[in-house]
Amino acid sequence: MKKIVEIYFEKWYLPVIIAVILSVIGLFTIVNPNQIIFYLSLGIPLFAFLISGILGILRIFKKDLKFGVLQIFLTGLLALIVIYFTSFILAFYPYDFYADNLEIPKNIEIYKPIDELSKKINKKHIKEKFEFNLYNSSQPGIYSYDITVERIEKGYIYLKAFEVTTNDRLSEVRINMRSKIIVDNISNKLKTYKLEDDFTIYEGDWGKPYAVRFEIWLNNGTVEKKITEKNYIIEGWQR
Repeated sequence: MKKIVEIYFEKWYLPVIIAVILSVIGLFTIVNPNQIIFYLSLGIPLFAFLISGILGILRIFKKDLKFGVLQIFLTGLLALIVIYFTSFILAFYPYDFYADNLEIPKNIEIYKPIDELSKKINKKHIKEKFEFNLYNSSQPGIYSYDITVERIEKGYIYLKAFEVTTNDRLSEVRINMRSKIIVDNISNKLKTYKLEDDFTIYEGDWGKPYAVRFEIWLNNGTVEKKITEKNYIIEGWQR
């Protein structure tokens, strides 16, 4: 073992080669849906390139200018290439680990979204009370909703979503845009407003449910006020 370590420090090209090998291995293991493996796949190659660069600098201080500069140059060049390919993979990486350590509270009232078939049935049903329902859409993480309410002002309704245990605001910008329902007229009667499209929650992965508090807000052009809230068990959308 001692001999191997001595060779590693003696041969200028060996740290560079090892860093590249670890990077190639990391590019294959990073696709594993495990948070520890994910960070090891990123961290170990980065550490190997860092060590190689430091050893190159030490060579220069030891008057081994030629191989020191060469080691630093190759380390930097190959590190940039690895970073490029890693960034490309991460752009399409399907997991975010957001829900891995979240627990669904047992001491609160919580519901499950209604499926699409029930949504179609509900369209034909005349609702007779104040009600807010969340609906599953085409894939886990994609949802729609409706609300039955009376005495509502002109403006628009929209959703805010918060993870229950951490109070994290979820997919704020996208939900703000995609969950809007326009209220054209002031109404004093019980009326149902439906989101005809859908919205996506990006935090989390398929098969990893967690608890979310959905708040419905009304913006009348002057002030915003919360109409109601309801807790649901949902999953995040996975690319």
